[in-house]
Amino acid sequence: MPQYRPASADLGAISIAIRLITSTGSSPFLQTTAALVAERAPFADHISLEGAGHFPSFDQPRAFSDAIRSFVHRLTGAPV
Repeated sequence: MPQYRPASADLGAISIAIRLITSTGSSPFLQTTAALVAERAPFADHISLEGAGHFPSFDQPRAFSDAIRSFVHRLTGAPV
């Protein structure tokens, strides 16, 4: 598998909030890429859900929903 690294200059130019959600069952490639984006994009964060597989929204629907809700709350301050 070829090594893929997003260009850090491009990531630094992103001016919107991003929440990256992976799981402990995600491939190492996805985990590494999500962590790199979260590190280099100014308004990004990364959450890895424990015990979920490749589709965390199906494997851990409550935890996935909570991750989305907390992100929306952080951005808007609205109760979710």
